[in-house]
Amino acid sequence: ELADAIVQHAREVGLPGVRIAIEETNPARRYYARKGFESTEAETMVLYVRTPISRVAVYCGSARGARGDYWDTAESLADRGIELVYGGGGVGLMGAVGTAVVDAGGVAYGVMPRELVDREMAHPRLTRLEVVESMAERKTRMEELADAFIALPGGVGTLEEFFQAFTGQMLGQHQKPLALINASGFYQPLVDALQRMVDEGFIQQKYLDSLIVESTIDAVFERLEAWRAPGTKWD
Repeated sequence: ELADAIVQHAREVGLPGVRIAIEETNPARRYYARKGFESTEAETMVLYVRTPISRVAVYCGSARGARGDYWDTAESLADRGIELVYGGGGVGLMGAVGTAVVDAGGVAYGVMPRELVDREMAHPRLTRLEVVESMAERKTRMEELADAFIALPGGVGTLEEFFQAFTGQMLGQHQKPLALINASGFYQPLVDALQRMVDEGFIQQKYLDSLIVESTIDAVFERLEAWRAPGTKWD
């Protein structure tokens, strides 16, 4: 009962896992193995805690983009049956994502600053549109609502949202997975730049290793099933 309570607490507060120091000859290791703990090093076992992913924040452009496969990829999100959290727009790739999910009978939450709502940029058919006062509040609210973050092709705003979530993971503000949809190699220059930051000592390799980079939605969700939190910057 104590072990179960500790694991449940870890899930509730968003810890990446639970680690126990236990001698290799201790027969209790068999018990912990049945609970899902794995042997990682001498006299240590770890249970990686994963929150079930039911609601995903999607960052993407308010423009259509130059390639048709960007649009196709955006619409394919509806096939996953997950609840959508996004910027609430009705234009560009944002509009494609929202429309596809709603048309499929899914749940779509939009979060949009009042200024953009007043410009009539909000999607008219969302399950719920939450109106906030600023772009900063929008990003924070989307992070609170989501279990994972996926960036489709987009511009400066998409990168800003993605990197705030990425920084939050490093600082331990959340332990949620992030993914880049690398359709037509769109994000490859960014991935190369991140690797350069690792090589030059500005980012720890574990964060780049934990970042999911795939060209299709199906491949991303397959990786999400096996994802493990990298831990905070100071672990």
